[in-house]
Amino acid sequence: MFLHPAASFDISDPPPGPSVNERLVAEGSAVMEPELQREPTSAPVADQVTAMQSAAHRAAVPYLAAIAHADVAAWDGRLGAIGACRARLDLEAAQRETREREWWGPDRLPGTDDDPRRQTTPDLDYPSTGGNGDNDSGGDGWFCRRHWWC
Repeated sequence: MFLHPAASFDISDPPPGPSVNERLVAEGSAVMEPELQREPTSAPVADQVTAMQSAAHRAAVPYLAAIAHADVAAWDGRLGAIGACRARLDLEAAQRETREREWWGPDRLPGTDDDPRRQTTPDLDYPSTGGNGDNDSGGDGWFCRRHWWC
């Protein structure tokens, strides 16, 4: 449902101005529903809005482009609660990118030639315990190399 502070109007006419919904989205206090997908693999926003308009009730169609525009402006301008959300997502993405570069090199893809070499912990040579008492193996292979309690 779209709310207007203005007088009522015929739904076949264009909206008389921004709806309350659009204003809330524009200030970053709400998001468009359904939400616009912003992952790198997502369709462009214009294509998403076109798909929403084709599936929407005819009374909602004039609102969708305006609300989508408000949503994009709030997202890009980092306004309100949406801005705080975007800041958190941007920080997480930067941290993820840094981890991927540390682990997989500049291309951030595992198993490629630019992967950094890692210093692995050498296999520690633990002293023999002298056997386990059941058979005299001389201690070879009896002592667990990972935990002292094995």
